[in-house]
Amino acid sequence: MKVVLALALGLVAGCGGNVEGPADGSDTGTIAEASSDTAFVDGVAEVADGDATTPGVPLDAVCEVIADAACTSSTKACCTSASISFDEAKCRAYHRADCGKAVENVKAGRAAYDGKAVETCVAAWKSIYTQCKATTLDVYRHAVACAGIFNGTTKVGDACDHASQCSHVGDAAPVCNSSKKCAAVGVADAGGEACRTNGMLCSDGLYCTFPENTCKAATPIGGACSGSMDQSCGFGRYCSSMKCVEGLPPGSGCSDWIQCSSWQCVAGKCSEPAQPVANTTVCGG
Repeated sequence: MKVVLALALGLVAGCGGNVEGPADGSDTGTIAEASSDTAFVDGVAEVADGDATTPGVPLDAVCEVIADAACTSSTKACCTSASISFDEAKCRAYHRADCGKAVENVKAGRAAYDGKAVETCVAAWKSIYTQCKATTLDVYRHAVACAGIFNGTTKVGDACDHASQCSHVGDAAPVCNSSKKCAAVGVADAGGEACRTNGMLCSDGLYCTFPENTCKAATPIGGACSGSMDQSCGFGRYCSSMKCVEGLPPGSGCSDWIQCSSWQCVAGKCSEPAQPVANTTVCGG
């Protein structure tokens, strides 16, 4: 199971185009329902706040807010560090167009909108572009932070054209995967939580058991393990001579992904655990 960093723009921004999720679209979670203090008015979630009802960012303004957060001087710096030219106008146009698809789904009744969730998503977006690099877990956490903006009516495994059409699944973020089916991604932070089949990765210090598909505390360094492909040592470690050892650092020679601290072996070399978030789509270059 090679861990692939798929930093798709929509996944982080929360508007969500087609992104990589579980290939089979399988899920064991339950479709989340709106809380009792949430009312949907013309597709917009209004949340009761004391005696007042505060809708947050209006639906017709959300795409401009997303573009403001996504195309900043921090974004430009990340693009420059990745040797990609930055075009703010193209960056903003991309985000307006992608977000616009989500707004269309809301107006067509294929999704609900919660303007109160925009602030959390914007903070997550700014955070990831302050770092310029992200691990797979970082990307999934940011996706979850943005997932509350749009909640579609299409269930996991059913056909989709855009992530905003997909229903929320527990604590995971809905995505429309490369097979054009609704799926989910997220991070399980505690032992005993379900993993793999519901789109959840286990957090650092945990591993996903098989065939139980449950997160469990990883075996510490020096602990006993069963063989070269045993994942019980946890992310960034591997089993060597029946004992858990630290994974090989970036640039080291490798013959299999699990030997690397990044769990990624590319062309016989271990890759960096965190990869640049900038790409030509993000940068408008």
